Amino acid sequence: CHSTLVTLLTGRGQVWVRSERGPITLIRTTTAPTARVRSEPTTRRYKMALLPRTAALLTTVTQCRALSQRAGARYLLVDGHNLIYRAFYAMPQLSRSGDRPVGAVMGVANTFLKLALPYSRVVFCLDPKGPGWREELCASYKETRPKMPPELRPQVADAAAVARAFSAAVVCVDGYEADDVIATLAARHRGEGVDVLTGDKDLLQLAAYDGVRILDPQGDPVDAAKKFGVPPGRIGDYLALVGDASDNVAGVRGCGPKSAVAFSAQIKFRGALLSTGSTCPELMSHRSH
Repeated sequence: CHSTLVTLLTGRGQVWVRSERGPITLIRTTTAPTARVRSEPTTRRYKMALLPRTAALLTTVTQCRALSQRAGARYLLVDGHNLIYRAFYAMPQLSRSGDRPVGAVMGVANTFLKLALPYSRVVFCLDPKGPGWREELCASYKETRPKMPPELRPQVADAAAVARAFSAAVVCVDGYEADDVIATLAARHRGEGVDVLTGDKDLLQLAAYDGVRILDPQGDPVDAAKKFGVPPGRIGDYLALVGDASDNVAGVRGCGPKSAVAFSAQIKFRGALLSTGSTCPELMSHRSH
């Protein structure tokens, strides 16, 4: 079956969802139990249900006044592939009839139900299929990462369909990772307020912008400075010094986290590392490497 895995029911109306590869599908939930929600002027009800014979799940979420005030008119930028992978590995065995895996899709749906409803402007950012400018710059970039599991691959399009059902814009730009898109949008709209939902440490540096907050996959604010011991604006320098094994990027030989914290305090701008070496004697021993 290529029809979408979920449909979103909002109040008395119904949002019809269609996967990019299949027909429109409406899932009936007339026999499913629903939780009672005390009526308030600012309260809306949302229900999510899976196609028949999938593991039973029906979540009712109340969009209360407190959540609406917290989000306001801020943007929510979602690191799509980061969220999809986390959801997949959290529920790898979840499947529907025909053994079609749906764990990642269900995780994305749950996240949107829990976190995205108070936002009026949501962008779901995805990585492109082909290589990007980083691979052209460094052929070994992410070379050691395992390929996407085959059971996860078909769920990406369905997860994007779920995001669209919540009125999110789905953005994927050839040659640029989701990180690039998120960083661009955060910089452009920081004056209006931006929340970035991600588990990627690289995006923590966006907290250097006034008006930008980083949220972990559970929706809790992240203290970027506390995580690495450097201000958000210096996280790029810090990671360049220590390297990043997950991206297969080597750092400065012999430079560990403690040294990187000290070094980055003397390097104010990314790209100025070698030019400031004369005023940073500790780096001189590493320059030849």
